[in-house]
Amino acid sequence: GAISSTHPIKKKSIKLKDKTFFATRFEFGSFKMGEDLISHGCTPRKSLTLEYPLKMSEKYFPAFIHGYFDGDGCAHVDKNNKAFSISILGTPSFLNSVKERLNKYKIETSEIKNDGSKAFNIRILRGGTIAFFNLIYKKSKDSYLLDRKHDKFVKIYDVKSRKDGKG
Repeated sequence: GAISSTHPIKKKSIKLKDKTFFATRFEFGSFKMGEDLISHGCTPRKSLTLEYPLKMSEKYFPAFIHGYFDGDGCAHVDKNNKAFSISILGTPSFLNSVKERLNKYKIETSEIKNDGSKAFNIRILRGGTIAFFNLIYKKSKDSYLLDRKHDKFVKIYDVKSRKDGKG
């Protein structure tokens, strides 16, 4: 690929409370790439340290929040396909900036909350789930989609459409 890494791609399971999540990991050993990423604000444990990139043009917000959501967001549909939720993790200052920008797209969020872990989160309120889906996926190329999350959004949209009598 583009970085010419020969390291293997590793898969592992992560237990969090009573749930198991699956993660994929790869490593590369390029000091230059590491320095470049750090110079652009990539830091270890970004969910606990990241600040919003103030120099970023607002026109890139949909792509930015899409990428961030793929890394530190959650779309959940319950097993009965009746309830759904969308949340984004981060630092309070980062989430405040995200809330302000989502508000410009008429997407309401909850207040910033902490569930007892080190990270904070906001939830997209029910009326904003479809608007958020459209914001992050409308102009995305299929090759940029994280299928697992996109598929949950499609399921959420189907649930909402049925509830609203649109499906």
